[in-house]
Amino acid sequence: MTPPGATGISRAFTRSAISRVPGPAGWDDMANHKSAEKRARQTERRTLVNQMRRSRMRTSVRKVEEAIRSGDKTAAQGALRSAESELAKGASKGAAHRNTTARKTSRLAARINKMA
Repeated sequence: MTPPGATGISRAFTRSAISRVPGPAGWDDMANHKSAEKRARQTERRTLVNQMRRSRMRTSVRKVEEAIRSGDKTAAQGALRSAESELAKGASKGAAHRNTTARKTSRLAARINKMA
């Protein structure tokens, strides 16, 4: 029987290699172990890379949509070719789920094929 207010999670699972310390903007996470410090550095770098990759993906999709709106089918097809590459790269690197990128590519291609 768990006491009132307890989460029911075993004590062993609640401990972490990262502790919470007060900082200038509230509570900051501070690593206590070398491995946790390294993981924090890796996560920071990976987050920046993924943000840039997702931004490139969104930009390429936006270019296809602009070409579709302008009514230029050849420009839209060219933009789709580069967008497909960006989306596939984002999916392979883990910045987006592969089903999401496949769905976006498919819907853009369908819109281009519908153009006169």
